[in-house]
Amino acid sequence: MAAEEAARLGNGGKLEGDSDVAGWCGREDDAAVQFVESLVASAFGVEPGGLRAASRGRARVALARQIAIYLIHTRLGLSFSQTGEVFGRDRTTAAHACRTVENGRDEPAFDATLDCLEHAVDLWPGFAEPGGDRR
Repeated sequence: MAAEEAARLGNGGKLEGDSDVAGWCGREDDAAVQFVESLVASAFGVEPGGLRAASRGRARVALARQIAIYLIHTRLGLSFSQTGEVFGRDRTTAAHACRTVENGRDEPAFDATLDCLEHAVDLWPGFAEPGGDRR
């Protein structure tokens, strides 16, 4: 029924807010993506829905989105194309976000915050492996 309604609305069979995450990764990865979004949104005091907004939004939201993209790409192992798709962006935007975050690691406070977020993602059930990296 929901798919019929989405088709009727003319948006390619997807309901608003649906992502294609489940199309290229399993349910556990979809939950992990949502966990990363919630984690980053909470850490930066922004609404999780703002991370997927079509507009750039305020600087704080844009930075939080870039960090979420970085974590999903580096910690969950999604490609730039897949990660960009989660946020309604293309692969070049996802790659730019990752470069921006890496460049910001020169600042000790930013690096410490990112370390904490990476550690939290690594503790997500099923990701904790020897060495702390899922891949």
